[in-house]
Amino acid sequence: MSDLIRLLLVEDDDSAARMMASHLDGCSEFSVSLDRVSTLGDAIAATHDHSYDLVIVDLELPDCSGLANVTRLKEAAPSATIIVLTTECDEEGTLEAIRLGAQERICRRDLQSPQVLSVIRHSLARQQHLLTAQSQAMTDALTGIGNRRAFERELERRFNEHHRHGVPFSLTIFDIDHFKKINDRWGHDIGDKILRIVGENLYGEVRATDMVARIGGGIFGVIFVATHLAEALQVSHRVRGKIRETCGARIQDELQLTLSGGIAEVAAGDDIRSILNRADEALYVAKQSGRNCCMAHDGLNVSGQVAVPCLS
Repeated sequence: MSDLIRLLLVEDDDSAARMMASHLDGCSEFSVSLDRVSTLGDAIAATHDHSYDLVIVDLELPDCSGLANVTRLKEAAPSATIIVLTTECDEEGTLEAIRLGAQERICRRDLQSPQVLSVIRHSLARQQHLLTAQSQAMTDALTGIGNRRAFERELERRFNEHHRHGVPFSLTIFDIDHFKKINDRWGHDIGDKILRIVGENLYGEVRATDMVARIGGGIFGVIFVATHLAEALQVSHRVRGKIRETCGARIQDELQLTLSGGIAEVAAGDDIRSILNRADEALYVAKQSGRNCCMAHDGLNVSGQVAVPCLS
């Protein structure tokens, strides 16, 4: 557990907030950076600006009440430890909150008890174990980046953000050209090294907010957050070019390592299958066009160039 815990307290009652702050001030096990807001809307906005380790949320807020507070905060801050603050010590309600993603419950009548810190400590530890297990389950063992399961989960998250807030995203499916022939000629040890180096370079070339995964064989996926088709195509061209220039020589002097890519942007009515189908169609055209290139599907046509949309 980190020595510094960043905590968001979502509580509109000043007395309850003061009692919670008093417990935290007296804690000797870890230090806490505390932010407090009074509404769920302000809490969600705060999670967009900061990364919180812990969120303690009252289930009765001015703008939202009940377990919807847990659901929406879990969507906004999926890795944060969530503890709910309740008026009634209802076991059934507690179990439902945990099912929805909370780690524990604190009753208002227990706010003066020193056990509050124990609840916080144990909740943080359980969440850390959970995150570690989830990370292992969604990590490609060979490359250390996300696997297909992680890629699809991130796509679901981006679709939720797009549907709720209109945030665009694009994705690229990259395929290592002639990967089977490379394995046949150079052996699977070289093939594995290629996969690791491609994964490493893709991860290093995109933003921290973007997501890179190996989704099968020599196929990689990149999700570009808040990115339109033209920009995703431009970045994909750059990444492809850099891998061609630098990666082959790191493996074998004679090896020519190239990628082909297919790009698509989320559109109205899309689901995971439809956006992946467009990216796959664009990738097919890239392969048929000689490989070592990227193509984008704009919903109607596939092309290696896409006009930048006018934002005025």
